[in-house]
Amino acid sequence: MASEAQRAVIRIAANYGRLAASLALGLTLVWLLLGAFGNDGFGLIMLLGSTIGLSAFLRDVVRRSMIRELSTAHHGGNPADFQRTYNAALILAAGIGLVTVVLFGVLLLLLPYFRIPEELLPAARWFVAAKAFELFWLIALAPTVNMYLVTERMVEYNLWLIAERGATVAAAAWVALVYGSESVASGIVAYGAASAGLVILTLLAASVRIALADRRLVPALRAT
Repeated sequence: MASEAQRAVIRIAANYGRLAASLALGLTLVWLLLGAFGNDGFGLIMLLGSTIGLSAFLRDVVRRSMIRELSTAHHGGNPADFQRTYNAALILAAGIGLVTVVLFGVLLLLLPYFRIPEELLPAARWFVAAKAFELFWLIALAPTVNMYLVTERMVEYNLWLIAERGATVAAAAWVALVYGSESVASGIVAYGAASAGLVILTLLAASVRIALADRRLVPALRAT
């Protein structure tokens, strides 16, 4: 009982710590983006960010829908069953990621109807393309990252989420330092590419880290 209570305290503390860190990072991100791009550039990023957020819910759907199956298979004691479930989840997640990329393709076609200033429209297209690539990997790697929750590595899981959020802040800081407010369009493209790249690298690092701890998490699609 004491052990379970201790784990519950750790889970709660880790979650609240992540929320506090995310709030601080979010405020820093807004400050950096406003300083780097001004009202027009910041407004464009917020517009596209809210639109992209409508698709990002797929990541949470994938995460929540797979945790129970992965947990049941992991704690069931049969390694072969777990590998089949895990690798099937990877294939399903990759498929959902591809569907999301197609949805982003539709969004690209609709961008001219968003009343975006003509001089910022190409930058908006590149930004959406970068975020489509990022979201694909967010969804495709969800089963692997989910294993932090399945194995109750709550502190590590929340630290990786903070690192993921921090990656976008680091990208904004770099763009603010290099581009300043001289070229809003170029800065938006650079921010989209840098933030997507850093987030993907963070996800890959998190996936490699837990796969090294449990070699069954190395993809083996023939196991399905």
